[in-house]
Amino acid sequence: MSGMSPHPSALTIAKESMAMSRDSGCRVFQTVAMVSMVAMALASLTSAGHVLLRDLNKRYESERDQGRGR
Repeated sequence: MSGMSPHPSALTIAKESMAMSRDSGCRVFQTVAMVSMVAMALASLTSAGHVLLRDLNKRYESERDQGRGR
């Protein structure tokens, strides 16, 4: 864990857990890494979906204001 920043990201923690599981053979570290990676993937998908939905809503509102509708 040398060289880690004072506030590591979740991805850094997941990578470190995977390295620890490989070194020690302990399944707990591997489980922590997998759970962290799944949580990050879900958060990324949610964030991307939110941005897309916001853009679609803006587009719909501008079309509605121009009288075209969907």
